Amino acid sequence: MAQVRLEKVTKKYPKTEAVSDLDLIVEDSEFMTLVGPSGCGKSTTLRMIAGLEEITSGSLYIDNILANEIPPKDRSISMVFQSYALFPHMTVSENIGFGLKIKKKTREYILDRVRWAIDLFNLEGLEYRIPRDLSGGERQRVALARALVVEPKVLLLDEPLSNLDARLRLKMRAELKRIHKQLGATIIYVTHDQVEAMSLSDRVAVMNDGRLVQVGKPLDVYNRPESKFVGGFIGSPSMNFLDGTIIGRSNAVFFVTKDLELEFPKESFSNNFGTIDQEVVLGLRPEHINDQGSTKAKTTGTTTAIDVVVDVVEPLGDRDIVTVTRGETVLTLLFSPESGAVPDRPMKVVFDMSKCHLFDKKTGVRILKN
Repeated sequence: MAQVRLEKVTKKYPKTEAVSDLDLIVEDSEFMTLVGPSGCGKSTTLRMIAGLEEITSGSLYIDNILANEIPPKDRSISMVFQSYALFPHMTVSENIGFGLKIKKKTREYILDRVRWAIDLFNLEGLEYRIPRDLSGGERQRVALARALVVEPKVLLLDEPLSNLDARLRLKMRAELKRIHKQLGATIIYVTHDQVEAMSLSDRVAVMNDGRLVQVGKPLDVYNRPESKFVGGFIGSPSMNFLDGTIIGRSNAVFFVTKDLELEFPKESFSNNFGTIDQEVVLGLRPEHINDQGSTKAKTTGTTTAIDVVVDVVEPLGDRDIVTVTRGETVLTLLFSPESGAVPDRPMKVVFDMSKCHLFDKKTGVRILKN
């Protein structure tokens, strides 16, 4: 396996710049996910690493070797595409062994490696089937087997689960984690699904408009987003955002909007008094606004209860997604099914202000460092 390093990598097309000054290090044996909305440059980045797109400027190193001019076939990289790209006329065994055949390996070696891959991906009994006779999950496993059987230094995965139904996606996520743990492969994974990014990765790299906006462990990115964009993109349901002003009053600090007045814990502003009287955006995740009677509400460190009106309740079984309103303010919350939230009825909720995030209203950059 190998480290992958991108230094000031840029990709320009005649009318647009798809990737701008990208600096990123993927460590040996790391599972790194590039995540972001459609058109943010993540697939273009993957294709540059694979050698399928030329790098306009900057440097790409694979295993500490400059790879800008190395042909794709010589980069010791395998790639799995969203469409699987299996040969329709070949059997499962032939598809898996095709890369080894191209490399002119011996028949005995090919048979041994194919058997290893079939065992690894639980494809026993499917060796002589062709792709049209396989399910979506089976085709995906064949594509992964074909990619790994050649022992690449780096495995690139471009939204490989997007064509699967929800049940198969969950199963294949578990398979990918098992394979990574077993093989210790260096994997770079591209997805627009932040749930996949959070559940699979050692680290995630969040991209937007061709730029890298934050890199870190999934929970670090979730708990400490460096911008409003990251806070809103990572997490489902999305973070609530409120425009308001920070006001100091009687040795206390409040966040004030037209509809709300919320007091901060004093420790939140021990080193942030520069934000007083500043217009900001407050971000608070749905799970950090609790119904007043819940156990969570009693441990938030604040006794401020706010009257709201329940608008919509979406039962998910183990939890409810609840939309509430207060004046012109709309909030999305996560409640226990026992909360008693009923549409068109009032209730009281408690804001856990120790878990809030503050972002600059103009730049969207995080300003509260608690």
